[in-house]
Amino acid sequence: MDENIVYRLMLPGEETQINALIVPVFTEFIGRRYPPEGVREFLGYVDPGALRKRFLSNHFTLVATSHDRIVG
Repeated sequence: MDENIVYRLMLPGEETQINALIVPVFTEFIGRRYPPEGVREFLGYVDPGALRKRFLSNHFTLVATSHDRIVG
């Protein structure tokens, strides 16, 4: 286990990075089990604009970083 993993709140401007981490994993491992409507709903939820809107509305997203790179 990497002892350099730090958990923190998402920072403004990280929405695209977070989306780029989530979408391929969802698509490969989870999305194929969902109907098209469910896939669209999830992808809309993790859209960078939607992440930013929730951030500005006092919602929070936690990220895991390792050596200043988002890994989870």
